[in-house]
Amino acid sequence: MGSSGSIEREKKEVEFGEKIYEIVCEYYPETSENITGMLLDAEYDELKQLLSTTRREELLERIHLAAGSLVASSISDGENCKQEEIKDCMNESCDNACNKKMALGETLFSLVESKHPTDAERLTGILLEMDAQSVKHLIEDTELLENKIEEILKCLQGINNITEPNDNKERESDLKTHCDKTIIGEELHNLVCGFNTEYTDKITGMLLEMDLQDLEVIVKDHVALKEKVTLALETLNKEEKEAKITTSFADEEQDKTLLGEKLYYIISEWYPDNVDKITGMLLELDVSALVMLLEDSEELKSRALLAANVLSETN
Repeated sequence: MGSSGSIEREKKEVEFGEKIYEIVCEYYPETSENITGMLLDAEYDELKQLLSTTRREELLERIHLAAGSLVASSISDGENCKQEEIKDCMNESCDNACNKKMALGETLFSLVESKHPTDAERLTGILLEMDAQSVKHLIEDTELLENKIEEILKCLQGINNITEPNDNKERESDLKTHCDKTIIGEELHNLVCGFNTEYTDKITGMLLEMDLQDLEVIVKDHVALKEKVTLALETLNKEEKEAKITTSFADEEQDKTLLGEKLYYIISEWYPDNVDKITGMLLELDVSALVMLLEDSEELKSRALLAANVLSETN
């Protein structure tokens, strides 16, 4: 019986490992084996609890910490490159994407640790979910890096404040998407700005309504981004034209009301009994024609007489 129980436990541990590996792959595919191995050092009961729905956010927390630890450990083991070597690595096309990401990660960790020593491992792990080019931008722009860190810390605070276990997974997903979109947003804004349009802010906002996966594609694909920007511009121009037409129509109606009052006053002196009907008939003309009539009293009198004759014949 004891042997059978041991075998069953080993099977369960293998299942735990496979489940954890699948989750880790979603965030850190390049180092998923190492991170999974680090997490599997935990006790059987602890692993079982971490894989439960209510402990999902804690599992993600440990994954991010493990990813950051990998970077930190490579630095402490003397595998950190000198600053000149890191710059060379960033400017060259590396054959090994994993090595490139690790080199960037080491530099990123040093920058993050200088201002956020307590959360350095976790923050570095989260930032390394971005593609290599985006990480490079963060390393080159310390202000941008600090802004992203602040956004991530806010998101993490939101995860810690979750109180309803049944909503954990959904809320966690929403918060992660928000973090990722915030990170992409500024880069996207800079790219859209390159198209020299006066609607940069509006277009960026429209594009950020897209799914995260689609956003990651257009940030890397200039042709795809150009198509989306062109489509957004067409939409904005159409909306602007419709707004102008609506405004123009409203202005015209307002103008006719004012012109009608002037016509009524003049015509009431000539035809007080039919002033309402004659004024109404003249108001069938467009605004420009009415303006001309008011400027030419003889023409106005002639039109009013014609309208009065029509009314007389009708009666």
